Amino acid sequence: MKLIRILKLNLLNLKLRRKRRSKNLIYPTIALENGISGIVFVEFVIQPDGSVSNVKIVRGADPALDREALRVVTSSPKWTPGKQRGKPVPVGFTFPIKFMMKTHGSPN
Repeated sequence: MKLIRILKLNLLNLKLRRKRRSKNLIYPTIALENGISGIVFVEFVIQPDGSVSNVKIVRGADPALDREALRVVTSSPKWTPGKQRGKPVPVGFTFPIKFMMKTHGSPN
């Protein structure tokens, strides 16, 4: 049961982070001007103290989008660290960040 609670907490943590990330994401002007969109996959490690490290692009979409995805992940506040046998441990994530332009009349 304890593992299930930790997994639920981590999923909630990810949902809250996605909301925060979307508020802090700045669509690069050059990408907007050129109609560039896509998904950037960012890999990183949450350290036992909750800090983010080893941030890198696994699959990029465009250099401007890649830089913004790196900026958003590296500037994120501390996360809730993963635990193993009750002790905080490093946990790796691969996170997709979607850059999508809204068109006039789009439901999103």
